[in-house]
Amino acid sequence: MFPKRSFTHDEIVEEVVNNVNLTKRSEVSSAFLESLSSGRLDLRSALGSYAVGRLLRPHKGRCSGSLVVLCDVCGAHYHQRNMDVSVLNFERLKWAGVRHLWLIYIAFDLAQFRRCYQPDPEARQTGVEQMLKLLDSVSALPDKAGASDAARCIRKVVNVDESQRGTIIEILSFCGILAARQYPGFFRSFVRYGNRLLPAVPRLNFHYPACWWHARDGVNLAALKYFFPDVARLWKLKRRARGATKVSETVFSESSG
Repeated sequence: MFPKRSFTHDEIVEEVVNNVNLTKRSEVSSAFLESLSSGRLDLRSALGSYAVGRLLRPHKGRCSGSLVVLCDVCGAHYHQRNMDVSVLNFERLKWAGVRHLWLIYIAFDLAQFRRCYQPDPEARQTGVEQMLKLLDSVSALPDKAGASDAARCIRKVVNVDESQRGTIIEILSFCGILAARQYPGFFRSFVRYGNRLLPAVPRLNFHYPACWWHARDGVNLAALKYFFPDVARLWKLKRRARGATKVSETVFSESSG
C-alpha cells in the first residue's frame, strides 16, 4: 500500500519532467519487449508513461473556464488532494496501466520502474521476435480496421486477455508507432489536453490517440526506429526478404502521423 498524495499542478508537472529525465529510453523500450514474453505488466506500462511524458515541458496551469479546474495543456488538476496511489499501482500490476495520460500516473509509474527493473536479455530476444510478428499482423489488416481489430489480431502473438492486448495497442499508439495522420500520438510533440479530441461514438474502447487509428495509417517507421531501432531494422529486412523490393510509404511512413 502507498500513502495517499496531495499536490499542486506545478509540483506534478515538475515531478513528471524529472522522472522522464531520470529514465532511460532504451530501458523502457527493452522492458516492453521483455514483457511480451515474461508477462511482467508493470514493466510493460513504463513505455506508455515515458512516451506520453517525454516531451512535456514545464508550464504554468492554464484553464479555459471549465467547472472542473483542469489545465488545458496537460489535464492535471490545479490542486489534487488525497490521490489514492495504491489504485494506480493495482492498475499497473493488473493491466499495465489504464491512466497513462494522467501526470500522477506517469510520475509514479516511472519512479517504480526505475526501482524494480532488471534487464532480461533472453526475454528481450523472445520479445523482439514477438514484436516482429505483432507488426506483421497489424500491417496485414484491411484499411478500415481499427484499434479493436488490431488488439484482436495479435491474440496469436501475445496470448493474453483482451484488456491487456488493448493496452499494448494503446502504448504503441502513445509512442506514435500506431498513429492516425490527423490525430498523432506523442512522438513529435506533447499533445495538449484540449487537443485530444475523441470520436463521437456511443462506446469508446480506447483513449486518445489509439481511438483514431486505422490500418490505412500503417506503422510509423520513424517512431519505431526511435523506440525499437533493432526491431525496425529487422522488420524492414524481413519484409524485403519476402520479395518486396519497394518499401511501402503507408507501412514505412517517416512522418509523425
